[in-house]
Amino acid sequence: MASKLQPHIDEIKELIEAGNTQLEVAKKFGVARKTVSDFCIAKGIKGPGKTYKYEELSPDLEEVSSEDILKSENRELRAAFNKKQKESVASARIIGAIEMALDGLTPRPGRFKPPPAKSGGKAHHRQMALLSDFHGGEYVEPEVVNYLNEYSWQIMEDRAQEVIDGLLSHRERSPELTGLDIAFIGDMCSGANHDEITITNEFPLAEQAVKMGMLMGQIIEELIPHYANINIIAVEGNHPRLTKAPAAKMPHNNGDWIAATFAKEYLKKYQTVDFKIGRGSILHQIAGRNVFCWHGDGIRSSMPGVPWGGVMRRVNNIQAAHRMHIDHFIYGHFHQANIVQAGRVIGNGSLKGTDEWVQKNFGGGDPPAQWLLTFDEKRERLTDARLITPTAGIPEL
Repeated sequence: MASKLQPHIDEIKELIEAGNTQLEVAKKFGVARKTVSDFCIAKGIKGPGKTYKYEELSPDLEEVSSEDILKSENRELRAAFNKKQKESVASARIIGAIEMALDGLTPRPGRFKPPPAKSGGKAHHRQMALLSDFHGGEYVEPEVVNYLNEYSWQIMEDRAQEVIDGLLSHRERSPELTGLDIAFIGDMCSGANHDEITITNEFPLAEQAVKMGMLMGQIIEELIPHYANINIIAVEGNHPRLTKAPAAKMPHNNGDWIAATFAKEYLKKYQTVDFKIGRGSILHQIAGRNVFCWHGDGIRSSMPGVPWGGVMRRVNNIQAAHRMHIDHFIYGHFHQANIVQAGRVIGNGSLKGTDEWVQKNFGGGDPPAQWLLTFDEKRERLTDARLITPTAGIPEL
């Protein structure tokens, strides 16, 4: 099939460099996406900001050349080398991953530029964005999920920009605000807790953590000019843990904690930003309300969706263990955006959307969705909840 694309090499190169996905090119020429991927790797065709995996090509048996053999051997050696690297946890590997991640990181250009927040002294509303389950570094193959989703680091960045644009758009249409709170609720990194994820991830965990920390910092940096102040809290998820089994002790031994620490350091020069990192969970105050945030893992479930019985038992147990009244419980993990009990229990959606595991076990999952909450500081209550629903990378059927 690769020979079918050869006469169109110039056109394919122009399409890829213009930002078209391999899936779009494949549909244009009536071939599989992997055929386009193999062809682009063989011909050295790369798009803007696109990271290609080193995969073994399947060359046309009728057109085997010495060059094809050398390229195939080179890919096999790279694959063997990458496998060896993943098996090693030596400090040299971590340093190399960090250096690789830092190399080429550039500020994200903003696309939405409303005027800075006004300070008339009358504002008494404050918004809180829930950001979770980015699973940065994971790759979702669209063919395996019936073209309900495609996901990569580039698509994740595009969806993150949609979230930024959504926050700023809602800001312009909301009451005057005293500022913005942001809760990173875990699984920001894809992690390495499952063998199949480590095989298909675009980057190893160390590199995910550094790149995600930079992205989190850049997201906040783009929002800083538009809010009087920004309060940030962060807890870790279960996917990026550095232990094979779920950990109760030292839960911050986790790629999400590394990413949050990196972002906090990145933002320390900004006087209007406050950044707090929890370990397992964190208590937060907004508009006179006590908010308990944790990722949500540890609640057992063998059913699709949210196990509400387990969630409510956990919420009641958390309240019983704390002396102060807790007004809101916020979690992620289940990739479904839900609000129950008049806003007392709030489950955030995911940025990733459905994936192969959900498709195989439950038939499909929810599309990307993140919550934006508005609180009235004068009346000390939650007054509004809106969904931001990015669509970048969702293939058209």
